[in-house]
Amino acid sequence: MKTLFSFFFFFTLLNLISAQEMTVQYDYNKQRNIEDTLRTKEIVFLKINGKMSSFFSQNDYLADSIVAANDKNNVRTSFRNLPESDLGYHIDKDLANQKVTYFSDDFLDQQFSYEEKPNFKWKITNTKKNILGYEAVLATTNYAGRDYEAYFTDKIPVQDGPYKFCGLPGLILEISDTQKKHIFKVIGISNKKNDIQLDMNNRKYIMVTKPKYVEVRKNYEANPMKRMFELMNSTQIYERVDPNGNVVDLKKMNFQLQKQFQEEFKRKNNIEIQN
Repeated sequence: MKTLFSFFFFFTLLNLISAQEMTVQYDYNKQRNIEDTLRTKEIVFLKINGKMSSFFSQNDYLADSIVAANDKNNVRTSFRNLPESDLGYHIDKDLANQKVTYFSDDFLDQQFSYEEKPNFKWKITNTKKNILGYEAVLATTNYAGRDYEAYFTDKIPVQDGPYKFCGLPGLILEISDTQKKHIFKVIGISNKKNDIQLDMNNRKYIMVTKPKYVEVRKNYEANPMKRMFELMNSTQIYERVDPNGNVVDLKKMNFQLQKQFQEEFKRKNNIEIQN
């Protein structure tokens, strides 16, 4: 009878927590590129609402908020002064079905999304440590070419975590690849209802398969200024005058930008190194 009561108590607790709205804040620390040790830091949010969740950058949220406030007050937005995110994507999860929807935000013109069911084969260990007052247990897995170590707590039985990571019997509080190229650490958890979410009203994405997305991304990284060259050729405009009266060779400028982007893409420390 005691065992039966314990089972129903845990099941009820799980349902109650699953039905709650929860916002988890992580510090995302990563090596910027593959050639040096320069690191960047960014605050990211995991917004959990019942069986669904969203993962996005704090800077994206702040930029959305500024644009919305300016639109409401009929103020023109200076996009150059908006907070910038280095994330380049946001992610929705269907936790009940362990399904991920990835939305890319770093192409110049069109943006793409794809659905995926990552096969995380978690191995739970006996190693434990305290994180934000929670007893966290170490689990390991491999995904997209990297080995990961994650600490989760079953005191918050939500099978979710930052990025695409999910499927453990508790919230992931900390996760990093074994080479420490990408590190997510929890810095705050709130159960209070809030309006922290991305404004999706003006965002349009082309839904493709993941293999197609990978193909599109490779083509884009090989020729990032393709759209600009096409536009230049269609208008037959190859020069312009800058504010100082100097003539700017648009073709030369675009070739220089293309080379710069190509070099940056080659050095970029992508979280997924296998597709």
